[in-house]
Amino acid sequence: MPQTEIRRISNTNSGSPNVSLTRYKNNKRRGMFACQKWHKLYAELLIETEVAFLPDRIRLAAQEMFLRYIELRGAHDREEELLDLRRGVAVLSEITVELEIANSTQRFAARA
Repeated sequence: MPQTEIRRISNTNSGSPNVSLTRYKNNKRRGMFACQKWHKLYAELLIETEVAFLPDRIRLAAQEMFLRYIELRGAHDREEELLDLRRGVAVLSEITVELEIANSTQRFAARA
């Protein structure tokens, strides 16, 4: 297998980070740095500024998060990502509730 190069940043006492190059003889570590599709959709949701697009962004992120969770079930070496998924689902729930409150408030105000 080709050697994989991974840059590792370590902070020193001087306050400026030093970049050291680490070589691994196999690329088992490469997958650790891969961005999952759910990460991208979740990030896009968090930075969305158009309220009209939020329901679709929530739906897409939730679907990918669920699919990734199913993939990771029983994977003991991916506990950190599972924790990220749980936190992400909690945030999705909060955003959904806030969006529902905002929509119902707008409907109520329109009737008055």
